[in-house]
Amino acid sequence: MGVLQSQNPDRTVRLESEALVSSLHLGNDPVDVFSGPARQAQSAVTAAYQVTERVTNALQQVAMYKNTTLTPEAVEAVKVDAQDVLLGYLRDRARTFDQNALEARTEAVKAAEPYKPKLAPNDLAQLTRTDQAWNNSVKPMLDDGKQWDQIVPMLDTDGLLAVQRFAPGHIALKEGSDAVPQTIAGINRMTANRLIDVAPEGDARTALQVERDTQKFADAARVATATLATVDAARNLITAGMSVKRVTFDVGAQPGVAAATAA
Repeated sequence: MGVLQSQNPDRTVRLESEALVSSLHLGNDPVDVFSGPARQAQSAVTAAYQVTERVTNALQQVAMYKNTTLTPEAVEAVKVDAQDVLLGYLRDRARTFDQNALEARTEAVKAAEPYKPKLAPNDLAQLTRTDQAWNNSVKPMLDDGKQWDQIVPMLDTDGLLAVQRFAPGHIALKEGSDAVPQTIAGINRMTANRLIDVAPEGDARTALQVERDTQKFADAARVATATLATVDAARNLITAGMSVKRVTFDVGAQPGVAAATAA
């Protein structure tokens, strides 16, 4: 749970602010760290969405705070302090969720790594096969005007390695070096999906599927938590909340959705 303590030097304001925040019953938004990396990353996104909703509701209640035993100035000071406490709590939770998702990503990538085909510069047989795959299959399709999303799903392992080997240079030549990172990132996502298709059933396919799903959720968690980390005023939370909701629903991590595979 994040920090919910006031740092206000005025003792009356501090105590009233802490009492107000405590009365809001924010609850907890745990991340499932016991069911595998995909589920952990998914629950990190869900938790970011949930804490955003709860803090938003809490801030609305703070705005309605009244206390006839305090001066109007003191009441306003309590509101401002309670808002600061809540936003600090939100940012603290966001950092935790991002770390949870990062740990899940690291675990999934490590588990999938042994099952990914790799370029071997000293393997003459592989160099020959990837050269043939590029010149006889991939490049002719590119020359015919096909896009990467049409090509990658048709490739076998040698074709995927050929793309890894030759695509950066081809993209740089055709589109300029500035286009390489973004295009390669897209190709890598397509390759991750294709590797699952060509992998043998069993541990290999499962590990690659879990990595793909974990990466998706971890990317979403990074976007959501980075958005929340910048919220420094209550008025900014509305826009941030919309962004967090959008990314949560985009990846299917909203509350009530079936959990990702736990493998």
